[in-house]
Amino acid sequence: MTLSLEPATPAQPPPAAGAPSRFHVRSFDGVRGLAILMVIAYHAVGTTVYPDATLGWVRPWLMAGWAGVDLFFGLSGFLITSLLLREEERQVLAGRPRRFSLGRFYLRRVFRILPAFYAVFALETCLLARYPFVPSAGLDEIKHSALGLLPYATFWANYFMSYGPGWTGHTVLLPRGAYNVYWSLCVEEHFYLLWPIFLFLVKRTRVRVAVSLAVCLTLPVLRHLAITSGWDQPLAVHFASHYRLDSILWGGLAALLAGRIAWRDSTRRLLLGAGAVLIGLLVATSTMSVSPVGKPIGFSAGFSLLALTTAILLLELTRRPNTWLCRALEFRPLVAVGRVSYGMYLLHLPVMDLGMLLLFAVPRRPTLVNLGLAIVFFWLITFAAAQLLFHLVEKRFLALKERYFH
Repeated sequence: MTLSLEPATPAQPPPAAGAPSRFHVRSFDGVRGLAILMVIAYHAVGTTVYPDATLGWVRPWLMAGWAGVDLFFGLSGFLITSLLLREEERQVLAGRPRRFSLGRFYLRRVFRILPAFYAVFALETCLLARYPFVPSAGLDEIKHSALGLLPYATFWANYFMSYGPGWTGHTVLLPRGAYNVYWSLCVEEHFYLLWPIFLFLVKRTRVRVAVSLAVCLTLPVLRHLAITSGWDQPLAVHFASHYRLDSILWGGLAALLAGRIAWRDSTRRLLLGAGAVLIGLLVATSTMSVSPVGKPIGFSAGFSLLALTTAILLLELTRRPNTWLCRALEFRPLVAVGRVSYGMYLLHLPVMDLGMLLLFAVPRRPTLVNLGLAIVFFWLITFAAAQLLFHLVEKRFLALKERYFH
């Protein structure tokens, strides 16, 4: 394996100056689809409250569904970095300095993320919170909070969830699960704020790679020390951005190295397979579990292993787009799910609450088969709700984004 940090020779002709910066890898939609299905399966275990005895050996694997969020993290880092690098390349081809527009980047993010987010936020706060049969949107506990829903509406809920109950001088009462899933959006927004500014200021690829690698190697050590020394609690290590940015940054580092790192396909696939096996061992032994909390090594090296393996997977999908793995991830139903995965993530908990009314209107035995049927049912109704959100809200703003800020 060799590494060149000089400008890469593109495998395909570079886009012309002024061409849209958007590019699409179909298998990435499959990764998104897999990620959201994992997250819904994870939350379904808690929603249906099936006893552990029912789940048996399947429980550790279902409870590892939280790792779908880390797949989203890796994809975000890889894609936004790739888009910014392509924009730089277009500027060079046009005879201009190597740079990209920070303003246009942030406007693209605003049109992509905020309309659907605030639509769902308003739906939960103004409507669903009124009904006791949607407990995940309940706000009874937060009525007397000094800060109310402000942290959730302004993308610092992950710190509010981690440290809010300990802040002095405030009555901090946390809302329920439908709002708590916003923690991952907070981590991504904080990354979007910092990473493009770093790339804008630092032009040399060697420096970009060196700094990124230093951060990615430092954060797992910080997470391990935070837990083992007792200066922070494990769930804060899981939620807080300053502990989790490397889960996105590994994807950004992979994008920086794509086309500059020469290694055999067999080497890349060996590393991908080894990473998958090690992650499987961490899952099977509940070392990397979030609920209940696993061991410090799972929260430190385990999170990094998951992020690194995701980065290698993305490089594999872009390097060899015709393999069986790509074809599996390009399975049409999975791709369709991936294309509305953002809406599914925003909506899945309140939709699952509503689904419970239908699913358990007739009492059902707590068997593994019934749990599997419940998970599939939750997937289907969440997909339907996300399609509605996409056509009513997201599609309109995405069209504006492509028209004015491509």
